[in-house]
Amino acid sequence: MTNGSQPAAAPGFPENEDPTLDVSRLASARRAVVGLTEIFEDSVDLLGATLREEAARIPGLLFRPAAGIFAAAAGAVFLTAAAALYLRDLFGGWPLSFLALGAFYLLSGVVVWKLGRTRR
Repeated sequence: MTNGSQPAAAPGFPENEDPTLDVSRLASARRAVVGLTEIFEDSVDLLGATLREEAARIPGLLFRPAAGIFAAAAGAVFLTAAAALYLRDLFGGWPLSFLALGAFYLLSGVVVWKLGRTRR
């Protein structure tokens, strides 16, 4: 004690400043840093959960269209084979059946191409 009524100043503090004020400032700063750290951790956790949910949806988003395309292609192959066999029996040979199927696919392609150009 310096003069009997006031405690001695702590080392590093000016004589007219109370060291308990600086401790309360440190406590406030610490609470602020802890609060910001918790906010950051919560944000990272939320981002991680969102990314996990989106990553779980990716296989479904890729599988359904691929399965649909595969099924359509397989159906087209079997339909073409059946049509070729039927036309072979109808026309009496393979060349005419393949010619008829080729003409059908060519005509279908032209129609689809023309419809695509008119919609633009």
